[in-house]
Amino acid sequence: MKPDVSDDYYDVLVRPKKSMKGVTPDPSEWQFDHINPKDKGGTNSYSNCQIVSRKYNRKKWNK
Repeated sequence: MKPDVSDDYYDVLVRPKKSMKGVTPDPSEWQFDHINPKDKGGTNSYSNCQIVSRKYNRKKWNK
C-alpha cells in the first residue's frame, strides 16, 4: 500500500500485525490518521482520514 501523503518516510507500507508485549512494531506499518486531530475539532469522517506510516503518524501526533 502507498501512503496518502508524499512526504511520508516510506514508499510502500506494510499491513499492521497484532500488538505483542515486548515487540517493537514495524515503523512502516500503515495506520489511519486524522488529518485534523479530533481534539482540535476534527471528525471521524472519511474526508478527515488518510493512510500513513506508523513513524509518520507518531511524528505528526497532535500538531
